[in-house]
Amino acid sequence: APDTPYTTAYMDAPVGALFAAALCVILLPCAANSRVQRGLALALLCGALTTVKEIGTVFALCVVGIWFLQCLLDALRDKGGILRGFLLPFMKSLEKTPLGYFLQCWQEARTGFDRYFYDVWDRYYARLRSYPLLFGASTFKVGCLCAAAAVLLLIVLIWAMGWWQGLRTALPGLCMVLYWPLYQGVLFYVYICGMSPYEALEMASWERYFCCFFLGWFSVLEGEALLAGFAAA
Repeated sequence: APDTPYTTAYMDAPVGALFAAALCVILLPCAANSRVQRGLALALLCGALTTVKEIGTVFALCVVGIWFLQCLLDALRDKGGILRGFLLPFMKSLEKTPLGYFLQCWQEARTGFDRYFYDVWDRYYARLRSYPLLFGASTFKVGCLCAAAAVLLLIVLIWAMGWWQGLRTALPGLCMVLYWPLYQGVLFYVYICGMSPYEALEMASWERYFCCFFLGWFSVLEGEALLAGFAAA
């Protein structure tokens, strides 16, 4: 493991910074006249995420999903704006994922023909539960701590801002709780289908992939904590 928790010469740091910036844009004031500006800013940041690195597409979809849910909440509150709430965060399209090889590996492992799928899963699960990722804590433990912080911030924001505005402000951090297991599934798929057997069994680039995700999550939690402090002051 590296001595520093997050140091790399690759493009992971810029991807994490773009992800964090996009999540922070979602936390900006929600006045109606700011929706277009925020939508354009998010479009620019998500476009950059998808071009800088392949994994950035996953982060861009996370951002779009949060933005979509926020606009949907606004639309449900303002029934006259339902169409506007759906059109702004409309996702351009989801590319078809080639799952054939993934399912083939799973089928071969299930029938006993080739244990490659199970071997990668065993190492992935062990690395997730025990490998020290940040500050000596395992990847799983860091995710659990972030999830607990998101729930705590939800309670504080509702107390400081009221039910509706507090829920809306805490939504990005709560969505990250849902994205956390989904992101783990996506990375397992990448190890099976996108890497060589040697890289997959060695869990190559583990720190880089997960630290990108946590960089964004830490940033949005910090932003929510600042907003809660300002509201309570």
